[in-house]
Amino acid sequence: MPTPSSSPAELYQNIARKVKEGSCVLFLGPAALAAKDKDGNWQPITDLCARHLADKYDLQFGADEDCNLPYVASLLRIQNRSTDNVLQEEVAKFYTDMADKFELHPAVEQLTDLKFRIVINTTPDNFVTKLYDQIAQAYHTDYYNWYKPTTGFNFDFEKDSRVVIYNLLGAYQKPESLVLTYKQQLSYIKK
Repeated sequence: MPTPSSSPAELYQNIARKVKEGSCVLFLGPAALAAKDKDGNWQPITDLCARHLADKYDLQFGADEDCNLPYVASLLRIQNRSTDNVLQEEVAKFYTDMADKFELHPAVEQLTDLKFRIVINTTPDNFVTKLYDQIAQAYHTDYYNWYKPTTGFNFDFEKDSRVVIYNLLGAYQKPESLVLTYKQQLSYIKK
């Protein structure tokens, strides 16, 4: 176990050992899953979805404003330009339409080479499961459901050796599960 006086090299070796043993959780934030935009630049997929919504609703941004999904969804709700249900359906449609069109960043594919027992995905996509499909590795997938939070997570880690991939903020295949706005995210944290 590292101590406060451990060197960075010792810390990294400890982390590498834990990953190799399969005792680490991979937490994929919104920028982890990137694809090429129309100009060939790598962008987080959630930002591409936000840009799609911003273009559709003709949102204009100042130089200091971010075009990310929670911000765009919140802005559309605050301005009463959309409802939660419509936004959830639009995000689901974006991911459905784009699922096979994205070129994912090569670094994402390398993550499946590591022995993570649990993968927490903060985006509503299924790109991680597709990567596990490509290497024919068994996995169990589940997601948080915003409107049915009591559905629970049923998985027996002691009896089942599959990788668990959990979409923390919902899954596009079930649009009502999506946690999109800042208000929804704060409510989710409070639950």
